Amino acid sequence: MTSFELGAPGVVICCLAAGAVPAKAIIVERHTAGSSGQATSSAAFGYPFEGEASGDRIVTVATAIAAANPGEIALAETIGAGNRADVKRLVAPVRAAIAPLTVREDFHNNRGTGIASLSAAVVAGASIIVLPALMRSATS
Repeated sequence: MTSFELGAPGVVICCLAAGAVPAKAIIVERHTAGSSGQATSSAAFGYPFEGEASGDRIVTVATAIAAANPGEIALAETIGAGNRADVKRLVAPVRAAIAPLTVREDFHNNRGTGIASLSAAVVAGASIIVLPALMRSATS
């Protein structure tokens, strides 16, 4: 279930197959209420139970969501299925497609790939990087 999610308080999870329509509608609703939203592809680099997400499809959906002007679009690797090659393959095209919006990357290090993916994202042009394992160790 590779999905796009919209950040709280307007939270929506929609499968990638549904496209950008639900996320765009909630972003527009948030703008009308004087707020904004952000969209996250929570398994952008693959999901072990359903396989690799199509990079072209993620770029297409991110581009459509960008038309609603969210605060940012994030590509997340929340279960450790991605790697440096996947990050290089996806970050730059999404960044180019949604410019000038911010691209945020969120990597979990469950399988030891998060730190390597983080460095690849920086090279590919991600604007904001989140690595929860490092955040926890830095604040513990």
